[in-house]
Amino acid sequence: AHSLPSAWSRRPNLHCLSLTSCLQVIPKSVWPADGLCYRGGGLPPEHHNFYRAGLKYRVPGFLATSLKEKVAEGFCKRYYHLVGSDCVLWVINIPLDCAQVSFVQHSNVDREQEFLFVPYSVFTVLRVELSPAPSDST
Repeated sequence: AHSLPSAWSRRPNLHCLSLTSCLQVIPKSVWPADGLCYRGGGLPPEHHNFYRAGLKYRVPGFLATSLKEKVAEGFCKRYYHLVGSDCVLWVINIPLDCAQVSFVQHSNVDREQEFLFVPYSVFTVLRVELSPAPSDST
């Protein structure tokens, strides 16, 4: 049992596994140069121990991510300040052959550069890092 010392609790580094080729090919001009996208949100304490290196799991719904880390951090901060509970910043490595993700041209978040994963996409946790609580500067 891990004790989480802070609200900015975990930063799982995930790897997307190719499942299907049902989506359009994303132009290389849109694909992130570093192969990373980000998602920020909440993580209730009862789920802290779920994420561990080597875990493979499916996300049952669409999974929205951003190519901009600052956008995802904004979602983390918003959750933390509204709920006062642990939040998480997921960092997702997207291999070039990942076929279950699509670029959203017109997102609800200004300049988000949204990558949307199809329901039941499979992810593998590569590592989990504990981080300090978010602040106005981070």
